[in-house]
Amino acid sequence: MSKNSDVLNLLNRVGLNKYESELYTALLKMGSSTAGELASKSDVPRSRVYDVLISLEKKGFALIQVGRPVKYTATAPERLLGSIVSNYEDDHKERLSEFERIKGSLLKGLSSIHGTEGSEDENMVGIIRGRSNIYSQMKTMISDSKSSIVKIASGESAGHFEKHCSSHIEGAKKRGVSSRLIINSGGKASDSKNINYSSDSRASKRSHGRFLVKDGEELLAFLKGGESALWIRDSSLAGSFAGLFETVWQNSK
Repeated sequence: MSKNSDVLNLLNRVGLNKYESELYTALLKMGSSTAGELASKSDVPRSRVYDVLISLEKKGFALIQVGRPVKYTATAPERLLGSIVSNYEDDHKERLSEFERIKGSLLKGLSSIHGTEGSEDENMVGIIRGRSNIYSQMKTMISDSKSSIVKIASGESAGHFEKHCSSHIEGAKKRGVSSRLIINSGGKASDSKNINYSSDSRASKRSHGRFLVKDGEELLAFLKGGESALWIRDSSLAGSFAGLFETVWQNSK
């Protein structure tokens, strides 16, 4: 892939379509230009050049120079990047504010149609991809727990678990839920002892995988690499992992 193609793809990722990307890069190359000059130097159809330039101007990628003939110039890359960041921040605030306004109605509406034409299987297996989604699932499991949460994690992932889930663990403990954590160092030195964990914790030098079990009924098992996990709602399988945890717990310090 050429360097120019890479740039066009990146421009697409920040919100420009194919024609907008091509005209903006043409403006960068040519400097101040008329619409006719741009039409002859780019692959954008002549009939589309004017409306594409207007779109670029609205998005902050181009400036219109007053005069005859009317000319256009590209916004300098350094200035453009700052503008993009600012727009993203403003857009994020607007979207977050909008979400806060509608989330109650959205939850009510979605809940009203959830399972209306079917029912969930008692036992389920699903794959969760992405660490943020995995942590979100862990938080949900902890928040829904009624009796116990047990987890085995490596030293590093135990620290991440504490960072993301400590408030949920504290909330569960206030409801009378027991929470225990085994930090698996795999025989390697770890700085996990320097962390004040929300859960009762012990250390193990042997590797036992990475998983979390809720109430002996649900299991979240990390796959190799930590970017994906299996979520399993099966009391038999979850109970087996809970039993493994108990064995390791008794042999850990």
